[in-house]
Amino acid sequence: MKFSVPKLLLLLLAAVCISLLLQNGLSKTATLDNLDLDLSSEALSAVDAGVELSFTCRYAVRESWWIFSRERVSKEHNFTLSRHALSNSYMVKRDAYDTPHISRSATEATNFIAAEARKLLESYSSSALPYSMRISLNKFDLPTPMRLKAFIADAWDVDTGWIKWASAN
Repeated sequence: MKFSVPKLLLLLLAAVCISLLLQNGLSKTATLDNLDLDLSSEALSAVDAGVELSFTCRYAVRESWWIFSRERVSKEHNFTLSRHALSNSYMVKRDAYDTPHISRSATEATNFIAAEARKLLESYSSSALPYSMRISLNKFDLPTPMRLKAFIADAWDVDTGWIKWASAN
């Protein structure tokens, strides 16, 4: 297949445009106000019924070149959200620490997860190594009967995407 010079330039320009669109879509800049872990009513009712939700928070130094992206350094923390029925409160645990944070509402608990994730990001990030962060619901940790529905239904899509914080630099 033989291409002329204008066609090659047009293909190259299209590839550059697509890569810029993909790169801007995969990484965004946010503030704490933008970080929302809004749970759907279905997810909230699952927590109220005793299902523990597990969130994975990943931190990485990401390098992008055109449409390719790779992680140089990566760290991971897990947060679990559960409801304590007797005290009518929500508990958040980070990693394997024994002491949970207790909240009166699910919104307060998810705000705590976002705030803790931001603190961790600011402790990792520096001007020499700017980290990006992503918080997502770990659907594999759900009980087996709920897992298939969680992968299919949009109500279970809790994912911030990769966020590069402006305040961390």
